[in-house]
Amino acid sequence: MHPAKSVIFFTTATGAGYGLLVALFAYSLLGEAPADNSFTWGAFFSAFFLIIAGLLSSTLHLGHPERAWRALSQWRSSWLSREGVAALFTFIPAGLFLYSWLTFGMTSIYTFLFGALTAILSLATVYCTAMIYVSLKAIPAWRNLWTLPVYLSFSIMTGTVLFNFLIELFDTALPSLTPAIFPYQSQFNWIHDLDYSLPNQRDLAEEREKITNEYQDALTKHEEKANQNHEKYQFLNDLLTATGDALVSTVEEFLGYFKFSEVRNMDELNPDKLEEDLQVDYPDGLLVIEAKGVGGTSTDSDCQQISKFRFRRAQERNSTDVFALYIVNHQR
Repeated sequence: MHPAKSVIFFTTATGAGYGLLVALFAYSLLGEAPADNSFTWGAFFSAFFLIIAGLLSSTLHLGHPERAWRALSQWRSSWLSREGVAALFTFIPAGLFLYSWLTFGMTSIYTFLFGALTAILSLATVYCTAMIYVSLKAIPAWRNLWTLPVYLSFSIMTGTVLFNFLIELFDTALPSLTPAIFPYQSQFNWIHDLDYSLPNQRDLAEEREKITNEYQDALTKHEEKANQNHEKYQFLNDLLTATGDALVSTVEEFLGYFKFSEVRNMDELNPDKLEEDLQVDYPDGLLVIEAKGVGGTSTDSDCQQISKFRFRRAQERNSTDVFALYIVNHQR
């Protein structure tokens, strides 16, 4: 027999890919798989790559590869169709298996459930592949009881070999060649233990820790000062953003900041008489203030209102030493 090279590659690649998924589930179940995410990504990428490459290569020996999708419709009677359906369905739990491993860890219940489903569908796909050859009556060498267990065994064995190869690759080979890319690889961390420190290294480490602690203390004190300063001068920001009673209180605080001592909040003193917001006594007379946060241009009636308040206070005092100030926070 001289089978097409694409069929040989397909059988080998997909068997190894599905076997690797089974090995990932088995070793995660035992808690023996590396916890490093670089290994996880590398292992799942290798499995997906082998499976996808193998499935694509299986179409190359067809007369019309573009019609390969039609084979999926004969799953009731064709092992080839069942293999394709099982292969496609395996990608769903396999993707969730990877996600739960990275998100919840290899020992979580979600990783176990998706991993078990992935392993079952992976073995089912290899089973379907083997049954394609078992069902070929014209080839007695394949139509026997050994074909199925040999296919399953080789898939699991190649997947396990590939799994251990990837462990060696990500735990030893790659970290030793490119340690900057694998800074959290723990196999060689013992060399950084103080028991193996270089001359003066322990003293320098203690000095570094002291400097770090002093820096953290100084930074904490600085942040406290910054927060206190922000609270102290928050009213300056509020002048630009506040409205209503909050804006009035902010203007009152602002006047106090500039040493105006005789400032009266008229909304608090006479809550039933809603006229000017503030009154300020100063040597030249009386200042009445109206503060508004209108979020735009004031209307004519808003501008004229403060003039009415000034006129009323002048009549009450029987004096012309009353001045008016209209504060508008129009850009809030």
